[in-house]
Amino acid sequence: LLADLEQTNSGLDQTDGHLISDKSRLKEIADHLVEITPNLTQLQESENSAAVSYSESEKAMQDWQIRWDDFRERSADASKQAEVEHSRIQQLEQALLRLQEKNERLKDEKTELDELEDPKSLEVFEERKRTINDSLEMARQEHRECAEVLLTSKKEDQVQRKLLDQSREKLQRLEGRRASLETLQEAIGMKFGSELDQWFRDNNIDSNDRVLSRLTVTDGWQAAVELVLGECLGAVCVDNISEFEDGISDFATHSFRIVEKSSHESTSSKKDLNHYVQGGLALENLLAGVTGAENVAEAFALRKSLGPGESVITREGLWLGSDWLRVGSSNSASEGSIDRQAELERLSLEINENKSLCARSEILVEQLQETIVRIEKKREEAQLKIQNLSSEEAAIAAELSAKSARQEEISKRLERIDSEMIRLSNQSSQDEQALLESKSLLQAAI
Repeated sequence: LLADLEQTNSGLDQTDGHLISDKSRLKEIADHLVEITPNLTQLQESENSAAVSYSESEKAMQDWQIRWDDFRERSADASKQAEVEHSRIQQLEQALLRLQEKNERLKDEKTELDELEDPKSLEVFEERKRTINDSLEMARQEHRECAEVLLTSKKEDQVQRKLLDQSREKLQRLEGRRASLETLQEAIGMKFGSELDQWFRDNNIDSNDRVLSRLTVTDGWQAAVELVLGECLGAVCVDNISEFEDGISDFATHSFRIVEKSSHESTSSKKDLNHYVQGGLALENLLAGVTGAENVAEAFALRKSLGPGESVITREGLWLGSDWLRVGSSNSASEGSIDRQAELERLSLEINENKSLCARSEILVEQLQETIVRIEKKREEAQLKIQNLSSEEAAIAAELSAKSARQEEISKRLERIDSEMIRLSNQSSQDEQALLESKSLLQAAI
């Protein structure tokens, strides 16, 4: 367009030059016509020629004017197009600059968010939360186990305490019974004074080793044996009486009996009362001549054949001689003493068993009490641990929730940034393409 414009301007200048030249020429011709009026014909011809030339010049001028106007119109459209494209180029460049700046800001924000986004920290918190939950479940399980053990131990403690109370009550009752029986046994000489006890100890005699404690009487014959032996049931058992020959006279004022232990088996007949007595004691002389009868009729039948010093006694204690009869004991304290002694021995065993049971129960109760105290302490520790872990778990959960929300927010923001950067990139590509087109149009307009 510039070249055309320059060419048009150059043609216009030439045409103006021709016009001026033609006008100057016409004036010269007119002047010359005046001078050559005489030569009118010649001048007329020249005038006609000049008119033709003028007409041609006028037509050329008109053609030029048309071309000039067309040029000016085309030059105005090109200039306007160039101005539009130039303005558009400026706008596109500014838009691209803004897009670039915005893209840079998004890149910076994305870099900062990438630094803030830390999935591993969430994994650490989640792992910590799982660890706390596992510890919390273990503590709760321990607490439940402690509660179960504590419940069982308390129930067992109640059972053992009840059993201990019952055993103590029974023991107290048994000891009371034994004390009563021992009091009755003392009435038949089962207890000595302190001086006599000391003498027994000095002579290495067990004063508690009595005939009554050694005797074993066939069931049903206790009353007969008690009646015959009488106070001898409380006699002290020794190995040899002759050892006490010296010094025995010093205790002549005391009342006590001594019976030798026997080292041989009794050879009495089945009818002798001695046959119903065992115990390894020399009781043959005390029981000698006494025959046992099953009933009163048999006793009276045997009475007829009794000799001097012989007697017969029934199970119930009816004692007959050849010329005498005795019913009951002259010492009422010895009555039932054999049964009492057997009961005492049974009571002693039962008392020992109850003492052992009480001791075991006391130990068990003490152990259970220790267990209860220990388990209660353990349960309290587990409860405290549960409280601490629960608080820690709640704090971790809250922090994890906050971090998760923050990370989710960051992730969503990063997604929006990525979408926005893609949009900006597309927009930049479009604007760059438009910029290239505008520059091409501007170049074409120029």
